[in-house]
Amino acid sequence: MNRPNSNNLSDSAADSSLAPKAGTSELIAAAFEALPDPIYVFDQNRLLTRFNQAATTLHNLEENLVKGRRCCEMFWRVDGASACIVDRALQTREKVEVEILAGEEGKSSIYLIVEPLGGDEGIMAALVIARDISNLRRAEAEAITHKSFLANIADRTLDEIYALDTAGRITWMNERAQTFKPSILTGGNFLDLISSDSRALTEENLRRTLKGDDTEHEVRISAVDGSTRHTEAHTSPLWKNGEIAGALVFLRDVTDRKREHELMAQSDKLRAVGELAAGVAHNLNNSLTVIQGRAQLLLRNATDDVSSRSLQVITNAVEDGTKTLRRILEFARRD
Repeated sequence: MNRPNSNNLSDSAADSSLAPKAGTSELIAAAFEALPDPIYVFDQNRLLTRFNQAATTLHNLEENLVKGRRCCEMFWRVDGASACIVDRALQTREKVEVEILAGEEGKSSIYLIVEPLGGDEGIMAALVIARDISNLRRAEAEAITHKSFLANIADRTLDEIYALDTAGRITWMNERAQTFKPSILTGGNFLDLISSDSRALTEENLRRTLKGDDTEHEVRISAVDGSTRHTEAHTSPLWKNGEIAGALVFLRDVTDRKREHELMAQSDKLRAVGELAAGVAHNLNNSLTVIQGRAQLLLRNATDDVSSRSLQVITNAVEDGTKTLRRILEFARRD
């Protein structure tokens, strides 16, 4: 029995390891067809040699997708460019990335990547990957619209809104806050806005807010002109990625309302004083009426001049007092 040559066996094994396995080409072809992004291959003459199934369904472009079609006749030609992106990639031997608008109405955003493919003899082909990012662009547009909408609400609200970091520094403020405190810029400490008699309470509530609590309290604010404004402060935690990254502070100016309350309280006091004055004047008027009546009766029966003059003085004084009480009553009856 002849023994096999060991050298021949090793050579066979080496050849077997270096040769492509059966079915590899079919797997690569299947993977090429299964890729979700449209893919196109152009040869060095800029002619379309291959494309996958996703390419045939992109924006109903089947009529444009035939082998042998030149790259410049495809839908990714960029307006104003002297050459198409495949030409640019093959000429510069560098990857080209560009976003274009495609589709029947030009509303679909397509992101194109052109990668030159080289070999032993230099650049042999170009691989084009087209990715439809229309949904991404629509989502970005909606996010921008939503952000603009929220910004408009924040700027039109009657409250001053401040966003603070964990150190109490202002990271953002709405337009109303900038109107009232233009000297405080982003990066300034929020407590610098607060009057000294309200600072301790505000600092304590901010500490509570950074631990997750909502707080409400009245704060006195030092205005730009040196006056003091009364505000209601509402603080809420500012969450980011599941953690508290700062605080939102809403300040509502209640200076006018507080002044109105003070005026109402003062009006109530004046009303009470008026009612008291009216009661006192009424009682005094009754007493003066009795005095005047008795003085006039004595004056009729007086027999000497001294008594008559004295009684006349009393009568005149009572009349003066009655006039004064009448004026008090008239004032007390006013609204």
